[in-house]
Amino acid sequence: MLPAAKTHQRSLADVVPNCLDAIAGRAGRMGLPPVEKAVVFVVDGLGHGPLTTHAGHARTLARRLPHDPAIGAGFPTTTVAALATLTTGSPPDGTGSSAIASTIRATIASSIS
Repeated sequence: MLPAAKTHQRSLADVVPNCLDAIAGRAGRMGLPPVEKAVVFVVDGLGHGPLTTHAGHARTLARRLPHDPAIGAGFPTTTVAALATLTTGSPPDGTGSSAIASTIRATIASSIS
């Protein structure tokens, strides 16, 4: 499977750098207001789509849906790749996590055949 075309203006790679910008009092791409402290809360598997579908189960987060656009997760959409992207500010191809996922898939595929 080939990666999908980039469909979002922002990605996971923008989250931490924009939090740091907000702490430093600078305007980042995400438009976060200046703050003294920031917390990045990660819920594995809870993307924009599932949050929209199950908004009643996460009412506090769901209240932000009309105000905040979805952000891209990158490719591959694995937890390892997403956490590497989130913490480094680099897309998966810049962290090596996409190569790891490809190697694992190739090993599994050759083991099955």
